[in-house]
Amino acid sequence: LTKTMLSTTQALLTKTMLSATQSLLTKTMLSATQALITKTMLSTTQALLTKTMLSTTQALLTKTMLSTTQALLTKTMLSTTQALLTKTMLSITQALLTKTMLSTTQALLTKTMLST
Repeated sequence: LTKTMLSTTQALLTKTMLSATQSLLTKTMLSATQALITKTMLSTTQALLTKTMLSTTQALLTKTMLSTTQALLTKTMLSTTQALLTKTMLSITQALLTKTMLSTTQALLTKTMLST
């Protein structure tokens, strides 16, 4: 009986220890796997978000800079064109007025001289 009881007890203890060890290893492996998967997913998500944000920021900055540059160039060109047109019109008007005054003065002098 003692021998049978010892064998039975040994078999039971071995089975219990194997089950406990297996359960502990499974639980540990699941925790480690879960932690690794979580860490990997967080790293991947962070990298993706950073890349997306950088791309979006770059696109936005480029668009803003292009709009600002376009507006500035348009304003500068309009100002330059307006100044050039004003200067040209003043020169033409001055030349025209000078020519008209000279013609009028010449005609008046000629008429006065002929009358005299």
